[in-house]
Amino acid sequence: MKSILLFEGIASSGKTTLEKLLIEELKSATIISEGKTLMPLIDNVDKNTAIQHLHTILEESNNIPEQTLILDRFHLTHCYRTKSKLESFYEIENQLLDSSKILLILLTIDESMIEKRIRETMSYRKNDWQKGAKNIINFQEKIIYYNNQQEQLIRLFTESKLPKLKI
Repeated sequence: MKSILLFEGIASSGKTTLEKLLIEELKSATIISEGKTLMPLIDNVDKNTAIQHLHTILEESNNIPEQTLILDRFHLTHCYRTKSKLESFYEIENQLLDSSKILLILLTIDESMIEKRIRETMSYRKNDWQKGAKNIINFQEKIIYYNNQQEQLIRLFTESKLPKLKI
């Protein structure tokens, strides 16, 4: 039975950093990055399309030989982006619960630090990572966007049936 770690959190919350540290420590794990889990559907607003995409990722993950998978931005992010209720994604959660040892990990940033973290991330990643907030030009609106996104991810995290850890 595979172990799956699902990482959720807003941009600059430390997901990639923690995932890389885990890979070094575990030595036999695979990361399925947001390039595969989120970016193909970055502009999608249809929950059924998102759910089908997540099912496909889970099916494909069966062919990965490593026993530990790290999935970056999975169902909570798609639920948020499609403005859906988490109940719509319970079939994904049930599939995860039935087929793997699972842990949902939500990385959060203290609200008072979000602006600083976004500014730091912008300085070293330039604008490559901002696709989720691409239509927001004003920096203060970006901060509001990420604050709102984090609040919604926390709410969805709380509603999840999966074993979970909030950091």
